[in-house]
Amino acid sequence: MRHSSFINMSRGYMCQSKVLLIYSLALFWLCTANGVLATVTLIRGSVVNDLYRHKPLTTFDPKRKTVGIVTVPISKKLAGRIADQFSGCKECQEQFNDMLEHSGKLTFFPMSYAKWVSQHKVNVVPIDVNMSIKKVRRALSRLNGILLPGGSTPVYDHQFERILIDIGITSIKKKSQYTERVKRIVDSVITYNEKNPEEKIVIWGTCLGMEEMLLSKANDNFVFSDVVNKDENRKIEFIDNDSAIKKFFSYTMNNSIFDAKYYFNHKYALYVSQFNKYPELKANFRVVAQSYTKEPYPTKPIVAMIEHLTEPIYGVQFHPEKNRHESTVETDQGTNTFNAVDRLGLFFVNKLSKPPKFNDIEYWRRLYGNYFGYFVQKVSHYDEIVIFVNKAQI
Repeated sequence: MRHSSFINMSRGYMCQSKVLLIYSLALFWLCTANGVLATVTLIRGSVVNDLYRHKPLTTFDPKRKTVGIVTVPISKKLAGRIADQFSGCKECQEQFNDMLEHSGKLTFFPMSYAKWVSQHKVNVVPIDVNMSIKKVRRALSRLNGILLPGGSTPVYDHQFERILIDIGITSIKKKSQYTERVKRIVDSVITYNEKNPEEKIVIWGTCLGMEEMLLSKANDNFVFSDVVNKDENRKIEFIDNDSAIKKFFSYTMNNSIFDAKYYFNHKYALYVSQFNKYPELKANFRVVAQSYTKEPYPTKPIVAMIEHLTEPIYGVQFHPEKNRHESTVETDQGTNTFNAVDRLGLFFVNKLSKPPKFNDIEYWRRLYGNYFGYFVQKVSHYDEIVIFVNKAQI
């Protein structure tokens, strides 16, 4: 496998009208609103020098705050759909043979998260979830915030779960390797914040990201409920008047958050009644807002939004990044919803510590100098994803 230049990238490799592009890692990017691929300048094996070339994204600016998006392991289902793009294309299969053979070692995040936060004029960099925790902790001194995105990677160890089911045990679950990794990242951020109270790192978690936040503080007997809540657009109900998010909207005299219909798409959920039964969760978080699932208990409220009691940590079960930045799912396109999801991103950015921390693109270039990156369009229910792999792992 080898790096390809942006010239090669712009020519593209077409596989059944879908595009898979390989280039030296980093960031990227993007498609403009009318679907034309934006010009990208790459830096070998690192973050791009000119991160974005079109609104609402901006160039990498060391004077701006920086948000790290934690990558998510590629699920077998998503890997299969990527592989499907090579059906009948021998040249493509040969070109990306390493990626196809090592899909279990790949991580990614959807570009919609980068767009959602970048429109508020912050830098975005990847944080490889498989990176050593030592390197992650070193990176914290250059980050103002961390975003834990959604995804379909397991929160529990399914192999361990199947063994227990075989012997008749269904009430015990073991956390997955990904869950354990995210827990270490969250704990590292909290430790950093305790030592640096004037420059605390903010964490935002979406869907899977929120679930991982809860798991980071839950005891081993904590188990999410299985629900049917796929492709649902629903309102949320605030149940905590002291929440920072609700106050943010109230202070600005903006009521869109109450009228918006948010996109829910998740397998697991935590009922509000469940949350109240776990002292370790109540000792760390408050339930800010609730919503409902389609099945099995459509009138039983689930946790839709949380805030940490003492740290700048916020999570939502829905997907505010999808309304504007994903075209393959049916989200509400109303003015109130657009306003609300944009302002949730603004809330996150406004909470980032001030001033921006010392940052330079050379640091990120060195950090990701041993990586390859793949840019994939129109796969599964994503418009665009960026995939990362450490060459040392393959």
